[in-house]
Amino acid sequence: MKTTAAILAKINSPLVIEEISIPDRLESGQVLIQMESAAICGSQVGEIKGVKGKDKYLPHLLGHEGIAIVLRTAIDVTKVSEGDRVAVHWMKGGGIDAKPANYSSLNFSRINSGAIAVFSEKSIISENRITKIGSENKSAIFSTLGCGLLTSYGILTRNLDISNKEGNLLILGFGGIGQLIYLLGSVITKASFSVLDRNTYSLDLAKSWGISDVYSDLGDLPEDKYDFVIDTTGNVKSIEKGYECLSQIGHLILLGVTPIGQSIRIDPMPLHFGKALTGSFGGNANPGIDIPVIQELVNSNLNHFDKYKFKNFKLSEINTAILELENNPNFSRALIDFSI
Repeated sequence: MKTTAAILAKINSPLVIEEISIPDRLESGQVLIQMESAAICGSQVGEIKGVKGKDKYLPHLLGHEGIAIVLRTAIDVTKVSEGDRVAVHWMKGGGIDAKPANYSSLNFSRINSGAIAVFSEKSIISENRITKIGSENKSAIFSTLGCGLLTSYGILTRNLDISNKEGNLLILGFGGIGQLIYLLGSVITKASFSVLDRNTYSLDLAKSWGISDVYSDLGDLPEDKYDFVIDTTGNVKSIEKGYECLSQIGHLILLGVTPIGQSIRIDPMPLHFGKALTGSFGGNANPGIDIPVIQELVNSNLNHFDKYKFKNFKLSEINTAILELENNPNFSRALIDFSI
């Protein structure tokens, strides 16, 4: 079987778009899917740039959130069936943790893939990286179930445990993930939100959504105010300032990835008296438990979540989509729409 895919062949280079061969036989726990849509997030941009260091798996497929239809399953897969509509997620859920599939093409004798890869018209993924969702969930926002919404929900409910709680919450960086944190947080918490971002569009968007406390400069942030700070930037100066802005028993969550080799400098003494600083691994989300809850939250507040703006691209336009995501602030998320 053949399909078209985007391949990361070299760090800091455009993805290679070409036809690849898919193994005919599904191994234990593997599921063949047809992609409907795939969202591009900052994680893929960082992966392409090599922010975490050397990539020993090149060439490989990539992409870790989207919506798909199940085409076929290995005989031991019980979680989903042919025809099911599923959210594809990078966090492990229930089901078999299958070994990754390997692909090939005319230019690459072996193309690696992790347990999930969605920048491909068809893909073989692991049973534990998909969760069945309702066929009625047609809003583009559901394309972020597998990472953006899932991670945001996990940070709010698991890392910070602030469901239905009050307090002052600062989001550092109001890009795609910062916006999702706010959209979810504003329906599950009683927190008062503040936003910091250097981009005028992002600040204007925050104001239009009803966030009154917006800042464009780190120096303008009030210190010792915030019960919760979520950093989405990975920027060292933002993290250090976010730590200073915490109240005596405030909690800073690090979501953004700091480039390899960079370090933060903080005064550790306040950690002994109640301040907390925690790195987040996908919000410690549990896809099987959290995705159904998120679906209900979104469907119950659809007009609220539809404020999140996508820009749609063909798979063949993925390199343009990545450049626009980096340089064009006028939309929240780049979306690969496999129907166009």
